[in-house]
Amino acid sequence: MGEETQKHLKAERCLIVFAFQRETEDERRRRMAELSEIVHSCGGVVVGVVAQSLDRLHAKSLIGTGKVEEIAAAVEQDDIDLVVFEEELTGAQRGYLSDAISCKVLDRVDLILDIFAQRARTPKAKLDVALAQLEYRLPHLRGYGKALSREGGGIGTRGPGEQKLETDRRAIEARIKSIKNERERIATQEQESSKKRRQGALPIVSLIGYTNAGKSTLMNALVSHFGEADKAVYADDRLFATLSVQLRRIDEAHEPPYLLADTVGFIEDLPEKLINPFESTLSEVEHADLLVHVIDGSTPGVGARVETVMAQSAPYRKGASVLYVMNKADVAREPLASPPEETLRISAHDEEDVVRLHRRILDELYGPKEEREMTLPFDDLDVLSALHRHAEVLDEAAVDDGLFVRFRARPGFLSLKREAF
Repeated sequence: MGEETQKHLKAERCLIVFAFQRETEDERRRRMAELSEIVHSCGGVVVGVVAQSLDRLHAKSLIGTGKVEEIAAAVEQDDIDLVVFEEELTGAQRGYLSDAISCKVLDRVDLILDIFAQRARTPKAKLDVALAQLEYRLPHLRGYGKALSREGGGIGTRGPGEQKLETDRRAIEARIKSIKNERERIATQEQESSKKRRQGALPIVSLIGYTNAGKSTLMNALVSHFGEADKAVYADDRLFATLSVQLRRIDEAHEPPYLLADTVGFIEDLPEKLINPFESTLSEVEHADLLVHVIDGSTPGVGARVETVMAQSAPYRKGASVLYVMNKADVAREPLASPPEETLRISAHDEEDVVRLHRRILDELYGPKEEREMTLPFDDLDVLSALHRHAEVLDEAAVDDGLFVRFRARPGFLSLKREAF
């Protein structure tokens, strides 16, 4: 079901459930806010919250049976369409809760997979999401049977979820095998494309950050000012708006170009089944020359999100330097982000800030401009053309052995291969 169609459907009324143990009050608020945002990104609306503090989680029902009865009554009384547990549910818990509660019962992982199913646009992304959904649901078929067969479809039924998964385990396993084979074929093609890009010699700048930090909005701002304005990427104020790598060439007159890559946003407690979809979008991070870590300055507890991104991206960074950029600085709640002395504060909607970021990226990639001079052979004037496009030519004159040129350029530009121009 497409996102445009989804917008016109009646939002599902959702009750979210938390089983807390030893969390601080700040951590509880953060988790409640994030699950509410996940529900919103699925197209639902949170109409109630149930929280229980426990010494241990119940093997059969996760929460106490009294709380389950309370939820069941609320579902009937408040016309609830969906109950979402933040904790990952086991197969036994799904079965028990689905029997006790007369609406769909899903968990946080189901909803994140549902968002991925909505956002997937490329063949590879769609296969990754289908595989993750099938592998997550396969051990829990009884619990999903009722949830996915109830009338109405909606949240949790996108992707392969519309099938009655409990009817044919062998068919599901065969489908998983088929998807894996197709993924391997597409992954080989993508590796070849990525290899060709790297051979093209242009440096790659990858945007990373917590989901919904404003990476795609920032990318569109840079593309609008210094790229092809008609090549904007999809951006939305929802989680995981970007699920596939988006690459754009940034090329300002009298400056060297670079490739800008937008990648999937990170999230705390990343479900294990989502590792493959994440990894497939992080290839450009692995080969990046510079990482721009976009931080949402309007979100409380931003320091924890910075740590999450840095920890989860660590296997892919390969020593690339990191430029910290606090986006939404005009509405920032916290004065600094870590490390404060290296953090550039901007708003993606402020033209001067976008230009300032672009200049900083160029400084990081190529170094500050300096005056140089050289003599070019008369039979090799392609370099002169490149200088006129990507540097500031101050003087040129014919001399005995060629063409003398004096110019201002960034040092790193002179080491680029000619294919880059």
